Amino acid sequence: MRRLVIAAALIVAAAAASPARADGELTVRGAYYKERATRVEQPMLDGRFDVGETGSLDAHFLVDSISSASVVAFDEKRVEAGAGYAHVVGDYTVGGSARYSSEPDYKSAFGTLRAQAEAFDKNLTLGLTVGAGHDDVSNAGAGDMGRVTGTLTSYLVAASVAQLLGENTIASLVYDLSYLDGYQQNPYRRVVVAGGLMAERHPATRARHAAAAMLRRYLPRTSTTVVGAYRLYRDDWGILAHTPEVRVIQDVGDTVTFGLSYRYHRQRAADFWRATYTATDTYVSDDPKIARLTTHDLAAKLVVTGATIGLEGRWEALRGEAMIEYYVQSAAFGNAIIAHAALTIPFEY
Repeated sequence: MRRLVIAAALIVAAAAASPARADGELTVRGAYYKERATRVEQPMLDGRFDVGETGSLDAHFLVDSISSASVVAFDEKRVEAGAGYAHVVGDYTVGGSARYSSEPDYKSAFGTLRAQAEAFDKNLTLGLTVGAGHDDVSNAGAGDMGRVTGTLTSYLVAASVAQLLGENTIASLVYDLSYLDGYQQNPYRRVVVAGGLMAERHPATRARHAAAAMLRRYLPRTSTTVVGAYRLYRDDWGILAHTPEVRVIQDVGDTVTFGLSYRYHRQRAADFWRATYTATDTYVSDDPKIARLTTHDLAAKLVVTGATIGLEGRWEALRGEAMIEYYVQSAAFGNAIIAHAALTIPFEY
């Protein structure tokens, strides 16, 4: 995390020393996740840069430090880098993105192309995204276990529409369709079958559908924004999930924002999920994420700008964020605490 902060400071200093031609910002983030047997620490560096008058480039780099004290204990790091570009042509925006991540037993690459169109004096926005990815899976950290390798190919199509319903109200709809083909089980996990142990075995293909609706309303009298959202998920493994969410965002003057949110999730188990399996079952799994599951997520977020502490000029837009979440889940993983902090630094170059 310290190295990322130093890198961000050097980039901003170099940009500030050159003649100003465009705007950009760097964000240094840190995230922490802790549940009963797993801890994840994630430092991340985000950058956004104007490219001419109609282009925008964004990039990120992160490192996940994951440790587990479960039955198969491990301590490993995942490194990810990605970039995207968007170009505006009148009422249209086109762009693309790519990312690659690597860890000792998993390599993943994914790319997207996207297009967006605005109509009716920018009151209506339509979007379309297509993507594809390839993953290489192994049990490289399994020690004396037999070597297991596999590949996974994924495809994504997403469509969105957002409509301005009034001066202070926006409604949006999003539909995602993804298709996965290949190795989808955990190469380390073993399932109790008829008194013995068998390697986890999932179907080779999976079609996933998700539709989400959101209504966002700003109340000028109190400077409050209220957001209501609902997501419906279904796949051909038999999982059906409902996820409603509500958020309240309160502006305190011009420099401080405070937010509260609550999200509820309930899902039905996959068709092949069993508490116990027999040797004749085609698929066997010990993955709590495809079992019947209920979760509650409560979060609080605080955002302050540089003007809050008396900074002037371009540094007025300096932004600090802090968020804390408590995640309650019925799965055997137990409840979790999630913390997030970020510092966004604007600059000109």
